[in-house]
Order: sequence, then structure tokens, then C-alpha cells
Amino acid sequence: MPKTHQTEDRQARLQRLLVHYCPELKGPSYATYPLTADKWRQPNERLKEGSPYLFQAAPHNVLGPKHDHVWGKGPFGIGYYHLLTKQPYTILYTKHMNTAPNTCCTGTSGRQAKDEWDDVRIILFQRMNSTRRNEVVAHSDMMGNASTLAQYHYQFGQNVQLIHGVATPYTGS
Repeated sequence: MPKTHQTEDRQARLQRLLVHYCPELKGPSYATYPLTADKWRQPNERLKEGSPYLFQAAPHNVLGPKHDHVWGKGPFGIGYYHLLTKQPYTILYTKHMNTAPNTCCTGTSGRQAKDEWDDVRIILFQRMNSTRRNEVVAHSDMMGNASTLAQYHYQFGQNVQLIHGVATPYTGS
């Protein structure tokens, strides 16, 4: 499908917002919205033979920002996780959730700031829960998870009604 002017504007806007709220995503082309790769890399892999692993242990963030990496806690411990792995998006999502804008009494400008913050939240949430490193797959995974959860709650509610007899048929009297 060819890109239209509108989709290019949306992609540029979302990339600008991602960099604004998550400066770690600035620069590397493989962190640019939208992600289109086939799979996530594992932290114990190397980009190429002889290069460092995609996870580098560092109990303290003494090095400061490291290009192409996000510092935080993950399955391999505390350290720098490369942006080709899934873990940085969990770390960034956790940080992002602690920075929600206060929109009380701010009017339209506050609403726009909250909407922009929420757009980034959704992208980070989709990336951290995606089975592949691809925005389309991430969105599909999120919708599938939401549908499964909704079906579970519906079935649970039906079972509660059957067990407790809460829902009784209409008798017409």
C-alpha cells in the first residue's frame, strides 16, 4: 500500500512524540515508528560476530545514556538493553507511566498534552506486549488480547449467574 501524505504526517508526528517522551529512541533507525522487523532479538544475542551482547550488565547507570540502549531492570538483571530487544519498551513504558501530564484546569492545551502522552503510552504498551517487532503485529496482538479478556469476563459473568441464580428468566407476571 503506497504511503499517503496523511500517513507520513502521522508517522512523523508519532516519531516526534516518541522522541519527546522517550529520548532514548532518538537516532537509531530501528527504533523509528513504525517498527517493521520480523522478530525481537534476544538480550544474549550479538548483532554480529565479535560485537558486544545486546544486554550489558551495569548495576548503576554511571555511564549515563548509552547509544541504542535503555538502562533498567529486566530478565537478565539490571543493565543496558539494546533497542532491538523487547525489554527496553517495558522499561520505557514503566518510566512513561510515571510522567503523566497534570491536565487539571488546563483546557484545550492540557487535553492535547494528555492525548499526545496517551499516544506514546499506547505505542509503548503495544511494543512491550507484541510477539514480533512490528507495529501492525503489535496492534493485532493487542486487539486479540483485549478480545480474549472480554470473552473471559463475559464467560465468568455467565458462570456467576448460573451458580448464584442471579439472572432469572422473565415469567411475564
